[in-house]
Amino acid sequence: MNNSLDKEIKKTLNKKADSIKASETLLTSIKSQLEERENKNMKRFSFTPRTIVIASLLTVALATGVIASGGVASIVGHSDTRDAINHFPTAEEVQEVVNYTPKYVENLGGYEFDNAQPSDSSDLDEAGNTISSYKDISFYYKTDKGILALDTTPAVREGDKTGETIDYNGITLYYSSYTYKSVPPEYEKTEEDKKLETSGELMIGYGSDKVEEQKTQNIIWVEDNITYNLMDMGVEIDKSDFISMAEQVIDAK
Repeated sequence: MNNSLDKEIKKTLNKKADSIKASETLLTSIKSQLEERENKNMKRFSFTPRTIVIASLLTVALATGVIASGGVASIVGHSDTRDAINHFPTAEEVQEVVNYTPKYVENLGGYEFDNAQPSDSSDLDEAGNTISSYKDISFYYKTDKGILALDTTPAVREGDKTGETIDYNGITLYYSSYTYKSVPPEYEKTEEDKKLETSGELMIGYGSDKVEEQKTQNIIWVEDNITYNLMDMGVEIDKSDFISMAEQVIDAK
């Protein structure tokens, strides 16, 4: 992925992290594990905020309540852009890399495949202990602006019952949309910001040079014990077209 994409993902992770509530014990444990891993693998991995929570599926999972049962309190992981697959992979290639075969398409609603990024993830309990570890893979599509990605994981996540649900061929899809507002570190929330955050219409991430807003939407569903998250970060695809994209993936053979 290019620097622009990494920047967008970093911004997305910042906003999601702001909305995650975790105990001080868990946060201290995660920080300690990441620092230790960074010291041992500095040449192998680029440890950015992406390391704390893998882009789109895992961040959304924590922020929206789409989270696994069984005592999972948080998800951590890392990816290496050198492992990216820069051609449209066969099912056999994907199976070899991540040990499962999700559905994915070369042309998603008119957007052409760009690359696929595998990653390593772990589910943690409240004390920061690893419950399970697995590999994920995300499929990115070429856009003129923003990010369009189909994230997949073999970790089954439960749907957010507070979001909009759509039934398609016996599968429940969970749709969410909100505005992401990136702001400088010194930014103070307005009363309107607080109101929109409470209603779930706004998420704020700190660290940018100026105030910017980005429309974001995602659809999450589970099929054959694989969790899918279709994410539009700033592409601003029409909602009905976006839902059709999720249906296209479900219909894929």
